[in-house]
Amino acid sequence: MFSFKQMTEWIQNYAQSLKEKTEDLKRQRQLAEDLLHQMLPKSVAKQLRKHKHVEAESYEK
Repeated sequence: MFSFKQMTEWIQNYAQSLKEKTEDLKRQRQLAEDLLHQMLPKSVAKQLRKHKHVEAESYEK
């Protein structure tokens, strides 16, 4: 059976682990966002992020 101290430590460790995973997820999302903006026009990337249908367009450099 866990003591109060052990449970408190477990909860604190779990909270720290969750915080680290959340920060990692934020970094990964930002990397994906940056990559999307490098590959596609911003208007298309914005529509894709909102899960909207994107019509084909042509772009000239």
